[in-house]
Amino acid sequence: MILEKELTIEEILDEMNDLKKRIDSIATILRIKMEPLKGIEYKDVVSKGSNVMNDVMLNRIIKTDELAQELESKRESYNDYRRVAVEKIQKMREEKSVDEMIVFYRDKLHWKWREIAKITNYSSRQCLRKYKNYCK
Repeated sequence: MILEKELTIEEILDEMNDLKKRIDSIATILRIKMEPLKGIEYKDVVSKGSNVMNDVMLNRIIKTDELAQELESKRESYNDYRRVAVEKIQKMREEKSVDEMIVFYRDKLHWKWREIAKITNYSSRQCLRKYKNYCK
C-alpha cells in the first residue's frame, strides 16, 4: 500500500517491479495449489462427523482462499502505485524538456523507440538522435 511520504518516480517503479514479481509468484503458487482442488467445495469437505482440524482438503481450500486474498491485495496495491506513477510522469512531462523525457522513457521505463516516437510525435530515428545528443 502507498505510504504517506512522497516517493520519487524511481522508488515507485522499483516498488511496482517488486509487487509484479510477488504477484507472479503468488499466482503460480495458487495455480499449483488449485489444480488438485478442482470441483471440491466446502460443503463436500465438511460433514457433521468429520474432524475439521485434521482435514487436509479443507486446510488446502483455506490456504488457497488466503492466497487468493493476498493476490488481490497485491494487485490493488500495484494499481495504486501505477496510478501514482502515471500522475508523476504527466507532471514530469510539463516540467522537463522533450529530450529529457526521451532519455527517461528509454532508460528508466525501458520503452521501445516506436513507443517513444508515438508519445512524443517524433519518428523513431529522431528520438534516437535526440537521445544520443542528450547523452553526450
